[in-house]
Amino acid sequence: TADGATVKNISFDNAYVNNVASQAASQKHHGFLAGVVKGTCTFENIFIDAYQSYNSAHAEAYIGGICGYGNDGASLTFKNCIVNGTIDAANATKVGGIYGGPANANCSTVMIDCINYADVEGNDQVSGLMGAVKNSVTYTNCASFGQVNVKGDNAVTGEYVVNGTCSTVGHYDTNSSKLEYGEHFDVL
Repeated sequence: TADGATVKNISFDNAYVNNVASQAASQKHHGFLAGVVKGTCTFENIFIDAYQSYNSAHAEAYIGGICGYGNDGASLTFKNCIVNGTIDAANATKVGGIYGGPANANCSTVMIDCINYADVEGNDQVSGLMGAVKNSVTYTNCASFGQVNVKGDNAVTGEYVVNGTCSTVGHYDTNSSKLEYGEHFDVL
């Protein structure tokens, strides 16, 4: 857990994480640097090249390449962060190349100059940048180039190059069986 932390200037090259399923609800959220964040946290100048495997026993797990879950009221800033490699979280429902997602709309997220090259796999709400979008998110000069693979039949956000704010980047329409992009997206 990171509580009001600033994490800066860290690089991991050719790293490996294999997280075995935990039955404890308090241990269901995972990220390479932080599973759960509270308060105001900043991740800056982070480079992660890793194979990350998360076999979660919880369907509501939040998994991120850097950070998994933002607690109620968390304010997160990701600046100049790059994630490369693979994030394999096939059982998890909120999976992002950079960030799994926030608890609710009381959280805020800002991503500046962030790039995801990692291939990301999850069961639902999977994205190259941020899995679950429940709050207003501001993206500036961010991109995701990794492959996004969803095992379930619901929301894939799948953004590629993003500048702007959004409340939902995309969703899977079960009535028409098609993926729709750009829902509620405003370009700055």
